[in-house]
Amino acid sequence: MSAPLRYRLHDRLAAVAALAGEWDALLDRSPLNRAASSSTWFLASCAARRLRPQVWTARRGGELVAVLPLAAGERTALFPTPSPVYQDVVAAGDEVDAACGLLRRALDAGNGYRRLELDGLPAGGLGERALHRLGRGHGLDPQRRQGLYAPLPPTYDDYLASRSRRLRKELRRQRSRAEAAGFTLARLTPEELPPAELPALFLALHFARFGAASGFVTAERRRFVAAALPPLFRQRRLLVVALHRGGEIYGLDLYLRGDGSLCAWNGGFVPAVAELSAGSLLLDAAVRLAYGLGARELDLMFGLQRFKRRWAGRRRCAGRVLLRCA
Repeated sequence: MSAPLRYRLHDRLAAVAALAGEWDALLDRSPLNRAASSSTWFLASCAARRLRPQVWTARRGGELVAVLPLAAGERTALFPTPSPVYQDVVAAGDEVDAACGLLRRALDAGNGYRRLELDGLPAGGLGERALHRLGRGHGLDPQRRQGLYAPLPPTYDDYLASRSRRLRKELRRQRSRAEAAGFTLARLTPEELPPAELPALFLALHFARFGAASGFVTAERRRFVAAALPPLFRQRRLLVVALHRGGEIYGLDLYLRGDGSLCAWNGGFVPAVAELSAGSLLLDAAVRLAYGLGARELDLMFGLQRFKRRWAGRRRCAGRVLLRCA
C-alpha cells in the first residue's frame, strides 16, 4: 500500500526558491517543457509581474510527486507566465490523484483570491484530466490556443523531403547567399555568449525586427527577460541559435528544451539581414540543432501563422478554464 499524499502551500518566494532543486528534478522526469515549467521561469514570472506565489506541492512518503505552480494577484490565482506557453501540473507519471488534491486545495475559498484561471493546459494533460475527474471541466475551452509542431523523421534530409519543393529550393538559395556574404549559423553556448549579456542582445534584435509590434515593449515583459534568460541559458534549458559574422551577431532565435522536443520561443534580427531571409535560415539551423540533440519533434508553439505551416503541419491545442473558488 502506497504512503498517503501530503500537501503543502509555498506562498513566499524564498520558500519556492528552496524547493527549486526538487522541482526541477521532478520536471526533468515529466513530459513538460524543461524551461517554461521550471522553477526559474516561475520565479522570474512572479518577480516580473509582482505576484505572490501560491505553489501547492504533493508528497508521498517524503518524495515530491507533483507541483501546481500558481501565483495570485488581488482576485485571481493563475499560472504567472507573462509569455503564453504550455502550463500544467508538474509530475512524473500518471499522478491524477495528486493533481486532484492540488486543485481542490487551490480552489479553497480561504486562499485569499476568488478565482482560479488555468490557461495553457495541454490537451489530454494531467491538469485537464484532473479537472474532469473533479467535475470542474465543463467550463474548459480546450482549443483556446493552438500551435503547430512537426514530428522529426529519422534524418534531416527526410524532414526536408517532407516539406514543399518550393521551401527546399528557397533554402538552398538562402544558404548560398548567406555563405557568400560570410555569415555563419550556429548554436551559441554560455561559454561563447556570457549569459548576463543575453537579455540586452535579445531585446535589441527583437525590437530591431518587430519595433512597436513587439510583445516585449512592456516593463513587465522586459523584467521577465532580464530575470529568466541568464539562468535558463546557463542551465541549458534555453538554447540560442545565432546568425553571425566576424564576431558580431546579426540575428538569433531562442528555443526552449522540451521532453524530446525543441520549442521555438522568440527571436529577432537586424534589418540588414532581412534580404537574406534570416528568419528561415535561423529556423533551418534550429531543425539541424534538433537532430543534433536527438529531439523527436520541432514545436513552433502557439500560433498558426502561414510561415509556420511551411515547417510544421500538425496542430496541438491548449485549453483555458476560469473557476470560482468555493
